Amino acid sequence: MDPNLSDQDFPLKPTSSVGNVVPSTNPSQDSAPNQPEPPVSPQSILPQTLPLPPSPQIPVSEPLVSTPTPLQPIPSEGRDKSSNDSEQFYPKGPRVNRKVALGVFILIMLITVPATVFIARQPQTTQSTAANELTPETVIAVINGQNVLEKDLEQVALEQYDTEAIDREALKDALDTVIERKILEIEKEKQGLEVLDSETAAKTQEGFEKTQAFYEVLKDKVTISQTKNWEVYTIGFWLPMTGERDNLTTQEKKDVQEQHDDGLKAISQAQDQMQTDKSALDIARELSNKYPSLKDILGINGYLLRDLGEGANLSDVENPRNYTFESSNSGQAFFDTLYSLKTAGQVEKYTSDKNSGGGVIRLVSAKPNAAFDNYEAFLKSKKTSSLVTVVFSL
Repeated sequence: MDPNLSDQDFPLKPTSSVGNVVPSTNPSQDSAPNQPEPPVSPQSILPQTLPLPPSPQIPVSEPLVSTPTPLQPIPSEGRDKSSNDSEQFYPKGPRVNRKVALGVFILIMLITVPATVFIARQPQTTQSTAANELTPETVIAVINGQNVLEKDLEQVALEQYDTEAIDREALKDALDTVIERKILEIEKEKQGLEVLDSETAAKTQEGFEKTQAFYEVLKDKVTISQTKNWEVYTIGFWLPMTGERDNLTTQEKKDVQEQHDDGLKAISQAQDQMQTDKSALDIARELSNKYPSLKDILGINGYLLRDLGEGANLSDVENPRNYTFESSNSGQAFFDTLYSLKTAGQVEKYTSDKNSGGGVIRLVSAKPNAAFDNYEAFLKSKKTSSLVTVVFSL
């Protein structure tokens, strides 16, 4: 049965403009003799003496079909098959699938909603960018209650960069330097430390700029006061380890053995002499002259004597050398001996593994029980304390 027709084999009867059946002019077509008349719907009973005028657009002789008003619902796909299902109730052409329509709607929402959110956020992004602008007066950090401005960082950055090369990365490096210097200045005031011009001059001869030299000296002094450290004089000699002598000639092996034997004699004599007030440099020079085989391998405070010619800077050689604690050094003969020293003036001898040398150490001062193992640990602690607050992220 064709769902678009209300009666499969019978054409629709012509109706009036209000949906009433129009009487046929041929009685034989309306009803058959000897058959009862079909029941008439109450809506079709109207006085026949009051015919309605025809529509001005459509001829009277043309059958008319009533159309639903805007408020009359169109039958759905689940309608009763016995109801009027003619094509006049549905527009011709393809019908819209509800699932497809819903999918299209969701797709549109997925596209338009993020775009709307993005557009809505544009003013906020602009404001955030404006708030993040960097000027010379921008406060970058607060250290011990004092503001550090962007222009302060630029001044420090100029110690290492040209003006046109200063960017955010250069400012980050400068910020680290400024924070470290401020911490050192605080410790200087707290401990009453003094930086001498002669100490700064010695650092400038090592290649540091004047300002840098000042803070290098101060760093050394703070290291001594705040970390586990040992100030010592050392005299020693160095040789290739036993396993590294296989490729030596017979004469070279003989020379190395002589150096080894003379070195052990020299450090034994140095141990006795370093318990006196005699200069460690003078002791090393005397031993070098006494044992010519040690001329090229004998050293003081980590420096070979052969490199200390005329015009050499002897400040690091004549003054005690500072060592801080590093756990990675444990297990080495020199550092195990060093870390064991506790009393000023104490002198200890050591020999390296695999016949690679030996030496003697005289302790000047020690802080084996300080709060920080080394300078890096001290600085990290201060940077992460309430002393330093970074307020602008570079």
